[in-house]
Amino acid sequence: MRNLILAMIFLLFSSSSVFAETWDFGIGLPFYSGRMENIFPLQLEMGVASVKGYGVSASVQSTKVHTVSGFTGKLKLTSYDFHLFYRIEKYVHRWDVGVTTNLNEYFGKINKTKFSKNVTYIGPMVQYSTTIKGYDRDEVYYGIRVFALSTSEINTSSFDLADDSTFQSENKNYKNFIKDNNPALTIGLNLTIGFRL
Repeated sequence: MRNLILAMIFLLFSSSSVFAETWDFGIGLPFYSGRMENIFPLQLEMGVASVKGYGVSASVQSTKVHTVSGFTGKLKLTSYDFHLFYRIEKYVHRWDVGVTTNLNEYFGKINKTKFSKNVTYIGPMVQYSTTIKGYDRDEVYYGIRVFALSTSEINTSSFDLADDSTFQSENKNYKNFIKDNNPALTIGLNLTIGFRL
């Protein structure tokens, strides 16, 4: 995850980058089938692309905290989307076709025991966007993105607390929460409104 974030920063801020012709900054309303217990339907988005060529964008989801009644432990989540795409443009009408990678990291704590689990999704995406008043730049835009993402089998063995029977029920609840809310396939939709430079 760290390497992808560093790559994003390099691409976005490199003065010689071919990605520096159009900038998009927006707020999104995402929906993931079978995964909405993990997040609130809100995310921040930033992207950069050539007028007609390759581009890259990133989204940061607003996530929930999962707790078990009667216990003091918590299960937290960070979730990011990275999109690599090719943009097809006809003036203000833009189609982005590419690949989405969704990176999730769960952080759990039971008593003084800490644990973490990574869950990664990847799959195709298509986005259509256009500006409200019809200007190419310096204008408010809106977009709709659809995607289908898949992941390998979720293995939560790293959550096992073999030497602590007191917290086994809480531990089992966290493991089941991760498995139940990360299906092998998730189909999604995202509505975005933002500003294009």
